[in-house]
Amino acid sequence: MDDQQIKDDLLKTGAATKIYHELNKLRKSSPEEQEHFRKRWVWELVQNATDCCRPGETIDIDVNFDGQSLLSFSHNGKGFNKENLWSIVTQFSSKVSEESSTGQFGTGFISTTLISPNIVIDSFLENTNQGFSLKLNRSGQSMEELRQSIDENIRVIENIENTANKLPFSLNLTKFSYNLINLHDKEKSIEAINDGIKSLENHVIYLLSFNEKISSIKCNGKKYTVKSRNSIEELPNAVFVEIIEEGSRAENFLIIVNFENGSIAAPFCKGEKGLNFLKISPTMSRLFCNFPLIGTEKYPFPIILNSENFGVEMDRNGIFETDSENTEIIKEALQSYEGVLQFFAKYSLTEIFNICNFERNQSTEYKRNLRKKIDNIIFNKNIVLTNKGEMSTILDSNGKKQVVVPREGTGDIEKRLWTLFSIIPSIKIPAFEIIEEWRTIINNDVTVSDINRNYLENKTVEAVKNWFGNSEVIDWLNSYYEYIESIETTHINIVFPNYAGIFRNLKDMVLVDNVIPDLLNVYLMICPELKNCIIYTGVVIPSNMRKRMTEYTNEQVANFVADFIHASLSKEKKENRTPETEKIFNQMLELFSKKTHDWNILFPSLYSDRSKLRSQQFNEDLNQLGDTLSEKNLTVESVKSIISNENLLNVLLTSPTELSEEIVDQLQHISKNSFYAKQKVEKLIQRSIRNVYDFLSENPRYKVPNTFEEWEAEKISHTVFKATSDEHGDLLIVIRPSDGEKIIFYEDQELSALDSNDYELWTDNGKKVRQLTLGDILKTTNITVIPLRDLFLEGISAS
Repeated sequence: MDDQQIKDDLLKTGAATKIYHELNKLRKSSPEEQEHFRKRWVWELVQNATDCCRPGETIDIDVNFDGQSLLSFSHNGKGFNKENLWSIVTQFSSKVSEESSTGQFGTGFISTTLISPNIVIDSFLENTNQGFSLKLNRSGQSMEELRQSIDENIRVIENIENTANKLPFSLNLTKFSYNLINLHDKEKSIEAINDGIKSLENHVIYLLSFNEKISSIKCNGKKYTVKSRNSIEELPNAVFVEIIEEGSRAENFLIIVNFENGSIAAPFCKGEKGLNFLKISPTMSRLFCNFPLIGTEKYPFPIILNSENFGVEMDRNGIFETDSENTEIIKEALQSYEGVLQFFAKYSLTEIFNICNFERNQSTEYKRNLRKKIDNIIFNKNIVLTNKGEMSTILDSNGKKQVVVPREGTGDIEKRLWTLFSIIPSIKIPAFEIIEEWRTIINNDVTVSDINRNYLENKTVEAVKNWFGNSEVIDWLNSYYEYIESIETTHINIVFPNYAGIFRNLKDMVLVDNVIPDLLNVYLMICPELKNCIIYTGVVIPSNMRKRMTEYTNEQVANFVADFIHASLSKEKKENRTPETEKIFNQMLELFSKKTHDWNILFPSLYSDRSKLRSQQFNEDLNQLGDTLSEKNLTVESVKSIISNENLLNVLLTSPTELSEEIVDQLQHISKNSFYAKQKVEKLIQRSIRNVYDFLSENPRYKVPNTFEEWEAEKISHTVFKATSDEHGDLLIVIRPSDGEKIIFYEDQELSALDSNDYELWTDNGKKVRQLTLGDILKTTNITVIPLRDLFLEGISAS
């Protein structure tokens, strides 16, 4: 055996050994690793194709799969030289430096044999235009079988220049054909081919934009080319790239911003109102090194980053985190990304959230720190369109998240819940149309449970009003409770405002909706602590929640009141009755005087014996009245007919003919005690009191109790109330309705209050509330002379 034969044997044995070991690693790797290699086949071929691009020219790539048995990959770049052919057959490379050598086929190319071990290469020699067809068979299971296949390939290489197959240069193509016939795992190969083609289509617009060596890429008949590249005057180093699919109206746009060591890119489309960023697919590689680095789909970067200077991990699966050149590229990319956000922050319709979303759960310290840096950029830019129609930063000036995202359950937010939150003036939420897109970015979800726990529990209605910034709290609370009812949740510790405006647990509240209001007032006079358990005025309790509460009936309340009064009567005598008891008894007598209910049914014993409730003085007055009726020979029926005649009393009281004081006093007394007249006047008075309270409570110059109920509880008399003003301090507020363009004073307490130095007279006609001064009275009555009568009599006597 001569020296040349020894060298040949050593070459073939070494090649077979290397290929055998590489194939063995592939065949014995885990199913996950094999799946990974299968998906990489297209990128190994694309990279080799671009290595074949002639200086100053571009190449076209064509990938075609018939769906069952044959995959072909072709390009029109440079052909092979002898060195390339030896390299692909023996898997020995002549590379001696870190720089790429055109046409070298390393272990990456071997991984394509997982698609099919039978590969046919149809190409030509670059220097002679000599065409050839080389069949690689890597199906051998032993080194000897592989050695025989390599031996056949070497004979083909050695005889290429002796063949007469010369092709016109314009038709020269290099094509790799993979035959799937008779493969035992054919279905896996078909799946891998389809995945590879899909990956190529997904990345094609970036590949064409980053790698200008490629003129076009065709996938199963779909041809993609770059239509235009246009600079952006307002954004330095940026270009808009448009990639088209021939025969289709689909438009694909990228914005690319270049920096010293690379570029960043994001997809967008042209909407009706301008440019809109598009969502980046979760299967998209976030890092490119002129080609996508398969395996970087979850790399913590919000858009696509390309740099040919990346220090790439083995199998182009990622980049080295601690490599100083890599970290410097990332730093430059972050600066460019911040510039993009800054530029587009002024446009509210760009759907900028699509370039703020990336995988935030990272496994290494470096990637977690990178995520924090990116979030710091995103959170401090005015890029969130809120429910108020304004652009906002996610963080406030103190570094706290000021934008919240409503959530309930696991599904997308309902418009009803969004509306409920958007009414609250003091919080910011994203606009409804984009709220789900911002959710994972902002990561600051708020539920109705959070609202209940953080803003309502142990708070007051006034505190909630301050939180709201307005007084429309009750309407919002009713919508809030209605929503909670609709989602049928039992995990929320629901709180309601009580009579005093303090929020308490639902289980501690009682229902008194069906209790007669006047009867309830008596009950509260006896048990004022019940106010802590009664729902705040105006709050509506949904039906299912009502079922969880104790409900008081008229009968229960009446029995309690009757028991209390009977107990009080048994202990007290009329002459030493306490003011509190006297007040309760008078309230009961007033209750009984109203014929609106069958009091004799609710109070069977007390109603018939109600005379015991009257004071000793009242009974004496009643006896005197009886004596007068007997003296004048008047019957009870005749007096009742006068009292019941409301029209007669009004005519006499408003008559222009001067009546004696005695008659007027009598008529006023009759009018006051007429049931129907009193009922009508009482409604007017209650309306005016409520309207004046609402007016004063919203007037910053006046201070009144927080709730109408508290104001009522502190009143001096039926129509005289307490208040404080910035100008005069403590005041007595006298309230009278002015219906019929007149005011009539009935009570001594009113005149006493008006006789003091610190009072104000307020009136209401059902439409308007206003204060009355002495000047107003003189003007409206045209009185210019005021009879003083005996005003100074006491002073004269004293002198």
